[in-house]
Amino acid sequence: MADHVDHVYYEDRRERRRNWRTRHAVRNGILTFRRGVYLVLEIVEALLVVEFLIRLFGLSPVNYFVAFMNALTLPLLVPFGNISTLIAPYYVIDWSIIFAILLYGLLAYILIALFESGIRAAYRRRY
Repeated sequence: MADHVDHVYYEDRRERRRNWRTRHAVRNGILTFRRGVYLVLEIVEALLVVEFLIRLFGLSPVNYFVAFMNALTLPLLVPFGNISTLIAPYYVIDWSIIFAILLYGLLAYILIALFESGIRAAYRRRY
């Protein structure tokens, strides 16, 4: 009888340890995904802020850095068109860049929320 109780006790401990490892792995996977998405978002938003400042101060597109930044951010800004307001000669507020920054942030938040809810739902179904 005592052997049976010991066996059940050790099985229960093994099961709890296995469940803890699985929960820990799921949590680490979610955190890793979240960090990756936020890293990409920070890089994209930094590029867009630099592009906004370039357009705001009207820097010359002949400059190599400005031309490089324009080429780098063009694929990010194509879906938003060109909504700009001329403040003074050469000074432009580009509203499409501000809109792109806000929308990319919202997209990252939605992507993380969907991923986390999917992983948690799959984990609940499994255990």
